[in-house]
Amino acid sequence: MGDGAGAHADHSSQQHEAPASSSHTASHHDKVVNEAKKKFNLVMEDELLDYKHNHAMHIENCTNTLIKIFGNILDNPEDTKYRQVKATSNTFKTHVTAVKGGEHLMMLAGFKTQVIDLVKYWMFDSDEHGIKISILRECKTLLERALQTVHEKAERKRREKEEKVQQAQELRNQVLLAIEDDKIDRKIRMETQAVPAAATPAQASTSPPPASPTSK
Repeated sequence: MGDGAGAHADHSSQQHEAPASSSHTASHHDKVVNEAKKKFNLVMEDELLDYKHNHAMHIENCTNTLIKIFGNILDNPEDTKYRQVKATSNTFKTHVTAVKGGEHLMMLAGFKTQVIDLVKYWMFDSDEHGIKISILRECKTLLERALQTVHEKAERKRREKEEKVQQAQELRNQVLLAIEDDKIDRKIRMETQAVPAAATPAQASTSPPPASPTSK
């Protein structure tokens, strides 16, 4: 009977230990994800959203591209084709590599570079505990939150650019119009100056002939 009581006690002890272990795992998971989230947000603020070095429209393109890359993996977790991004593609080079902070954010989101058949790729590998996927999800959320402000600034820059182009076109039209007006003025002056010169022979022909010496 004592043995039965001891076995029951051991079983009860194991039941109590299991939730503690599960709680510890969850706590570690959350801690790692939160730390990664903080690092990603810091780099996003300091590098990507640096409007002194990155143009607002470039920031918007980079943000949208990263959101799409991260979203493809989160929406298709079992599809391996979305876990590798060709670093040499024109879209990636233009919208991510060329933008300050773009590749740094890829790394912080869980991507690593790998060369396959002499071609560089950004690869994403998940882990059995799902920590990397959780980090990726948090990174995507941070980008989406920043996108609204980025979009507003990009739109403002787009409008400023359009206004500058329009002003430049108007100035060009004014210059062309002034050139045409100058051509017309010069033509009129030339025609005006040519009229007296053309009239001189006619005036000469109507003048009375000189008196003949024999008429005296």
